[in-house]
Amino acid sequence: MFETSIETLSHELASITSDEIAAPQLEQASLLLLDTIGCAIAGRQDHGAAAVVSTVTSWGGAQDCQIIGFQTRTNVANAILANGALLRALDLNDYVFRIEGSQTRLGGHPSDNIPVALAFAELARTSGRALLEAIVIGYEMFGRAKTFAVDAGEWDGVSYSGLVVPAIACRLLQLSEKQTADAMAISLARCATSAMVRTGHISSAKSIANALVARSSAEAVFLAAGGVSGPMGVIDHKRGMLSLFANAEAREALVQPIKNPSYIMSARIKPFPCVGTGQCAVEAAIQLNRKLNGDLSGVRKLRLEMGDHPTVIRHLADAERANPTSREAADHSIPFLVAVAALDGELGMRQFANARWNDPRIRDLMAKIETHTDEVLRRKSPENFACRIEAFTDDGSCSSEVLAPPGWSREGIVKDAVLSKFHRITRDALPEATREKIVQAVLSLTDAKDVTHLAAVLATQVLDVKSS
Repeated sequence: MFETSIETLSHELASITSDEIAAPQLEQASLLLLDTIGCAIAGRQDHGAAAVVSTVTSWGGAQDCQIIGFQTRTNVANAILANGALLRALDLNDYVFRIEGSQTRLGGHPSDNIPVALAFAELARTSGRALLEAIVIGYEMFGRAKTFAVDAGEWDGVSYSGLVVPAIACRLLQLSEKQTADAMAISLARCATSAMVRTGHISSAKSIANALVARSSAEAVFLAAGGVSGPMGVIDHKRGMLSLFANAEAREALVQPIKNPSYIMSARIKPFPCVGTGQCAVEAAIQLNRKLNGDLSGVRKLRLEMGDHPTVIRHLADAERANPTSREAADHSIPFLVAVAALDGELGMRQFANARWNDPRIRDLMAKIETHTDEVLRRKSPENFACRIEAFTDDGSCSSEVLAPPGWSREGIVKDAVLSKFHRITRDALPEATREKIVQAVLSLTDAKDVTHLAAVLATQVLDVKSS
């Protein structure tokens, strides 16, 4: 029917009706929105995110959109950049897995683009339900785009936001099929991000990588709305983005009819501020701390076993992750995460303060960790990055095994787990009454005629917290 993938995809996006987005998907979207807002409020303490907000504020601009946790408004593009940096700074926002046979791979963070939905919903003064529907569609596009991803490839996964952002924004602005196609084409032509943002000695660029793509893609939406055309063959042509869409065999799935979008149901929330592969390992280390009554002074060796998933093997083999030199690298270093959680009996923002990765006690325990991958653990819990830790002392040994992180459920996100996490990570920044206002504003969105009230409660001044 259409000559290019972009045109077909634009048509399919336009065909999605409200009736095809069911109540469970909308409820999941509201819980993920609340989790994202909590992560952004907690992220204010990160020096990199604070620098982004300060820079954006200095640019000025129209007062169309709210920066979360600040009494500051700015234009759409700036709000997307600031809020995207805030929510991602602590590596605490949601994640998805890709299950391939008996193997599990990290699939990225779809909530990275929730700031896009917030900004365009506020700009267009849409209903609360329209905001949630756009989030559901954004997750669906994210899932389809990630089908093409190749682990350890040259492009980082945030590159696919070049497809996700226009899908969200064009729906909220009610743009035509032609404008949507142009927006996606313009956006995709310049969204490719090097995998170096998440490789080696990881820098602050990791935390703003998606926000930068999203900001650029938002500009593409405005250009298309104004009549600028895009290169329709950007997905299909040999001089297009074929290296980005490396899994060419799956390209046809991208443009299949979108009925009852449900990818959002596969999203999970993180209990701990660290890489997805480390969630079970952190919980195992915390349990080990309890079994040793908090005293690891007699530990001679820690044997760390994880399921032999390709992503885990790659993470454990990365020498630079094993020797973190920054906050961003530390939350991706499983040896550091295990050491600090085992010593402290917890893993929160406090565990990254004062460059704990340089603490001699942490370094000493990291040096005692032996890492292994195990097929049995993978088969025990194929949907998670299961972990078993055994501590050896002069008096013997003790161990802990975790097959799924706290709050995980096959039935989807657990509401109580989201509420508990939201209050836990924002408690030091917001009084209880303000936190409850935010919770109520988010959970009542399906009946809200617009998002004005939500934006107002997000404008609340966050209490001063120490930067990490």
